[in-house]
Amino acid sequence: MTETGGRQAMLMLSLATVGFAVNFWAWALLSPLGPRFKELLGLSRRSRRSWWRCR
Repeated sequence: MTETGGRQAMLMLSLATVGFAVNFWAWALLSPLGPRFKELLGLSRRSRRSWWRCR
């Protein structure tokens, strides 16, 4: 692998790692709000299940 190819591979790996970390952090912040959204929107278990199937 050339030096330029190695640098590009390292940059892509670093960017993917940072992207994964930000995504994981965002889900960790939002997941505790799930029960609150369920209550606010009045979602039943059946409606939550059907919503996931439609996606």
